[in-house]
Amino acid sequence: EATALSFDRDAPAADDAAWGRFTVTGCLEGASRPAPFRIEGRLAPVADPRRPSFHLSGTLEGVEADWLKRVAGSDLGIRGDPAGLAIEARCEAGRFDPDQSRLTVTLTRVKVGSRRVPELTLRIPISGSLDRPRFAFEQAVLAAMAQVLTGVSGEGGAAAKGER
Repeated sequence: EATALSFDRDAPAADDAAWGRFTVTGCLEGASRPAPFRIEGRLAPVADPRRPSFHLSGTLEGVEADWLKRVAGSDLGIRGDPAGLAIEARCEAGRFDPDQSRLTVTLTRVKVGSRRVPELTLRIPISGSLDRPRFAFEQAVLAAMAQVLTGVSGEGGAAAKGER
């Protein structure tokens, strides 16, 4: 449920004065606890509704692991307290820029197998099109598990803090 929606058509973006700005705030429905979110973005003039261009960033706090499991489409094998999510997405002509589009999930008090860490951050690349977006969940989870199990920090997938 969105509690606030605003558009600022008069504020020019730094690189293109024709782009509009928007902000959406609200609370995720279907969660047993409130999960507030905020999304801000810029939208290019829409010439072809099937191929829009936009940049957005946002946060979602207190996301439960069960919701994340439904979004990922499988049990990721990671247990933790409610997560914080952040998204950065850049879409040009209906296609996500995989170098600038990612979903970042931060879990606290995490258990991976028999190991526990106080915090685990998954960096999930977004690619593909608006019609068929691809979220590289498995790549991020495998990197996180490898990092937790070996204690070695890896690129582009995860960051873990803490104990074994």
